[in-house]
Amino acid sequence: MEMKFEGRFQVGLPRARVFEILSDPEKFAPLLPSFHSVQMKDARSGTVRVKVGIGRIRGTASTDLTLEETDAPRYARYVGRGKVMQGAYQMTAAFELADAEGGGTAIKWRGETELVGKILSLAGGGLKGYAEKEIHRLIASLQIALTPGARAPAPAPKAEGWLARSLRRMRGTQAGAGDETEVAAPAVGVTTTAETPDEVRGAQHEARERLRKVLSVGRGDGKLARKEDNRLLRGRGLFVDDYHPAGTLHMAVVRSPYAHAKILAVDVSAAAALPGVVCTLTGSEITKLCQPFLQIGEEPGALIKDYPLAVDRARYQGDPVAVVVAETAGLAQDAAQLIDVQYETLEVVITCEQALQGKVLLHEQMGTNANWHGVYEYGDVDSAFAQAKHVVRI
Repeated sequence: MEMKFEGRFQVGLPRARVFEILSDPEKFAPLLPSFHSVQMKDARSGTVRVKVGIGRIRGTASTDLTLEETDAPRYARYVGRGKVMQGAYQMTAAFELADAEGGGTAIKWRGETELVGKILSLAGGGLKGYAEKEIHRLIASLQIALTPGARAPAPAPKAEGWLARSLRRMRGTQAGAGDETEVAAPAVGVTTTAETPDEVRGAQHEARERLRKVLSVGRGDGKLARKEDNRLLRGRGLFVDDYHPAGTLHMAVVRSPYAHAKILAVDVSAAAALPGVVCTLTGSEITKLCQPFLQIGEEPGALIKDYPLAVDRARYQGDPVAVVVAETAGLAQDAAQLIDVQYETLEVVITCEQALQGKVLLHEQMGTNANWHGVYEYGDVDSAFAQAKHVVRI
């Protein structure tokens, strides 16, 4: 999994001083989010430990951080490699410095992170959101460290749910009363209005009524009445497909009807000429727009070059060959039928045994159809089978 980030910000320190901080790993490392410790190996490299966590997945990451490239006082680039939570990662962070108008330093930064291993399945889709949050924390730390007299902002108070808010109003207490945690003061320029006694009493009455309705629901007295039947039976249900935000486009996919075939030509001209079609995309075009999918594992599996669309060969029935983006779903489907794909069918294999013979290769650059082979044994397997009362063979 590969992620890229970039941005700009400006600080008040002169460029020479900013470069001095960013080009010193011992000064730069403590600015990393959740920094734990750093042990320097030499002047340009060291081992940095940070605390990491995604949901309930928690751990400590050790990063071998190296100042890979510098150009004083203009440029600094770091490379970090390490392992975390049954996965491995490599990241780069580059900073370009320039004198800002009116004084200070303008900083343009770029970051790239590549992750492999079991962490991808453990953390799932939360990785990108977590990475974005950590990037924002890093940039905020940099801005504070590089701004004279700046200090870290106090944490924002936690959002209060309606039940907690209702109970508080019933008690007549203010938000945060009795809480030992210090809450940040309102930002300068924000006007706050205190509630009047009448407003408090009205809110208390409203809260009591809402709680009464919730708590008065019978427990164990029978099934709860269904609330959704009326709108569903009258055809008034709303589902995801019923929402049409402004600017929504629709995509249709052209798929291979063959399990194994060479793609000789893809003609999208008729589809592209259809009014309402925004664009088309083929396998040969997508190789210029993105990198192949990351292959997790060693060779020969690592030699596979796999893209979102089939490039020169369809390797299973339904393999996506081209896509159409249009203003409506119906128009996208109509345009997809106008795409002309020329195939040359190839020999196919049906069983795993046939595939292992290697007479027909799915990915020729591998030289085999066996992507990976491993044996896991726990205990005395032969003895367990010999002592088993019943053995089932499939």
